[in-house]
Amino acid sequence: MKIMNQRTKIVAYTNSLKIEGEINFDEDSRLTDVLNSKNYNKEFLPINDAVVTYLKTGEITKVTFLSLNKSSIEVIYEEDN
Repeated sequence: MKIMNQRTKIVAYTNSLKIEGEINFDEDSRLTDVLNSKNYNKEFLPINDAVVTYLKTGEITKVTFLSLNKSSIEVIYEEDN
């Protein structure tokens, strides 16, 4: 049985950034599973096609890949499609 990967849009906030992008995880997983599981990277959350907004200035940067330190996340949620 092959497990399908799903791409999920997320929004994450750190102390100084708003990050919008997509993460990949198994179809039967949830965002909390990705954040807490030992099977996934322990320290960093890989985000694809990220849009980074600097909260103080409003400046926007777009990158194809971003590795976000999980300990810096203050709020994260799945974006409604």
